[in-house]
Amino acid sequence: MSIYVSISAEPFILHKNLITSTSALFRDYHFESVLTLPEEDAALFEVYAEWIYSNHSLAVLHDLRAHEVVKRADGTTDQPGAEHLFHLYCLGARLRDVTFKNAVVDAFVDMLMKATECPTHLAKWIYERLPPGNTFGKLYVDMWCWNSDESWFEDLEQRDDPISAPGEFWLDVVKKKTLLGKKIYDARLRVPWVADRTQYYEEEKHETGGEHSVWSSVHQTENSGVVVKPDPEDT
Repeated sequence: MSIYVSISAEPFILHKNLITSTSALFRDYHFESVLTLPEEDAALFEVYAEWIYSNHSLAVLHDLRAHEVVKRADGTTDQPGAEHLFHLYCLGARLRDVTFKNAVVDAFVDMLMKATECPTHLAKWIYERLPPGNTFGKLYVDMWCWNSDESWFEDLEQRDDPISAPGEFWLDVVKKKTLLGKKIYDARLRVPWVADRTQYYEEEKHETGGEHSVWSSVHQTENSGVVVKPDPEDT
C-alpha cells in the first residue's frame, strides 16, 4: 500500500498485511492501494512505520530518548522526546492502533522510571486532543499525584501545567489524591506505573469496518482525514 503523508511527494510503501494487523483505520481501507493522510506529520508517521517493521520493538520508541533533559539557550530545560511520545500516542489514536498506543504508554512509563525530571506541560494538549477517560491522561494524572513537589510550581513558563492546564485536569488530580488517601503517597510504596503498567493499557475493541468503494475518485472520512485515490496504474 502506498501512503502519502502531509505534502510529501514520496509515499511510504508499506506491506498491507503489516499495517492492517494493528490499525483499525487501515483495516477499513484494506481494499485500497493508495491513501493520503494530508493532516498527519511525516516524521511521526516514519517512526510508526519503523515500529511496524521492527516487529513492534520498543527500542524504536526508546531511541527517542524521552528521559533526556535538554538545556535551552535561555537556561530553561525541555524534554523533546517526551513530547514526541505524546504526539505519537495521538497518531496512534487517529490510526485507531491500540497496540501502538500501548507501546507508547510503555515507553512513557520507562521514561518516568529513568528520567531525572518529568514533562509538566502536556495537560492542556491531553485534555484538548484526547477523549475523556483516555489511559495516557490517567498515567499523566498519576505522574502529577506521585512525583510533583513545590518545584513544579516555580519558575513557570506560559505552557506549564500550573498556568495552562484546564480545570478538568486539576479536578482529576484532586479526585485521585482523595481516592487514594494521603498516606498512599508514602515513598516506601511502589508508584502505580511500577506496580502495574498494564492499568494504562487500552483494550482493543473489535470493529466492523465498512468497505470503501474502489471506484471512488476521492473519498474522505469525516474524522480521520484519510483521502483515497485510485491507483495510478489503474487510470
